[in-house]
Amino acid sequence: MTPRPTEMPRVGAVLESQDSSTMWRVQQPMKFLSRFGYQVEWVMGDDPAFLQLAAEVDMMILPRLMWKDPKREDVFFGLLRDFNCLAVFETDDDIWSMKPYFLSAMPKHQQELWPSTASRLRRSSKRCQGMTVTTAPLLAKALAGHIGDHPIEVIPNLIDMEWWDALLAVTDRQYEGLTIGWAGGRRNLKDLDVMFEAWGIIAKKYDHVTFLQAGSPLQEELAEHVPTDRFEYIPWAPLWEYPAVCKQFDIGCAPLTENLFNECKSPIKVMEYAAAGAAAVASETVYSFHFDEDDGGILLADTVEEWVEHLSDLIENEDFRLARAERLREEVYMKHSLQKRSHKWVDAWFRLYASMLRKRPVKIETAGALRH
Repeated sequence: MTPRPTEMPRVGAVLESQDSSTMWRVQQPMKFLSRFGYQVEWVMGDDPAFLQLAAEVDMMILPRLMWKDPKREDVFFGLLRDFNCLAVFETDDDIWSMKPYFLSAMPKHQQELWPSTASRLRRSSKRCQGMTVTTAPLLAKALAGHIGDHPIEVIPNLIDMEWWDALLAVTDRQYEGLTIGWAGGRRNLKDLDVMFEAWGIIAKKYDHVTFLQAGSPLQEELAEHVPTDRFEYIPWAPLWEYPAVCKQFDIGCAPLTENLFNECKSPIKVMEYAAAGAAAVASETVYSFHFDEDDGGILLADTVEEWVEHLSDLIENEDFRLARAERLREEVYMKHSLQKRSHKWVDAWFRLYASMLRKRPVKIETAGALRH
């Protein structure tokens, strides 16, 4: 049974930035759970309110938090120790395999900074008493000698459908006709090779389709396959405009090549497309483990031929496309939404806190419900 608010430890979080990672892993879950009386709160790392929060909560979530200055890091963890507050490192990406799959797409100055960045991330994670991750493959990677014997919990990403619905209701479509879209950041472009090739074939078959590429500017790469007058670029948008971007897509695409980094990712891209009412074509990698192609609405593709086939079916048959989109949105709501699965956060935090206490007893002064 899911613990009631009075049975739960008080949970805080310190954010280095506000991005999609912290939105999914801290801000939206905490905002949702606070409506039901759970004592959860987050602050920015440079906010003096951190001291008050550390004094009031039982455990502090640190989403990929790291320090350039080891002295500041020592002070931070010293304060948590003095306040009897346990630290939990949170990561939604494979920070151990990022280099070969992510680094090559970074600007040169960021590539040069990566070794020290990776070292700081790992050092920070090892100083915490526990960890939360997004997927089972990421759990396996974290357990493979990277964080010692700290307890770890898997908490899947869950989407706030009510938040999406509210923003979609005040958002207009900006593009006429049928659209196919992809949104994401620049990394190893092999993720996009098959999809872009398929888009090129679709562009030749269907002259009424517009292609939308949102996020990192990849117009040059896309122009090798799709005529420039057939696609539009949508720049990075603030978090609260994500729904507006996804609403522009009739068909959302989620390609991922099979590699160690991608296998640890969660299916949030398809969840966002579905929340906005789009149909989706996605790679087998990751998405086949989270969605049901037979009874759900997703269509899975790995080869260029499979991508072209599924996109063609969705383009040529509007009823088929709308039905798949509706079924996918229902599946996301039932299996991947905060409205239906928020207990996963509560249950995981409860277990994690209890495990951390057993492994590292602490002096009982700012006791939460579990410290009796």
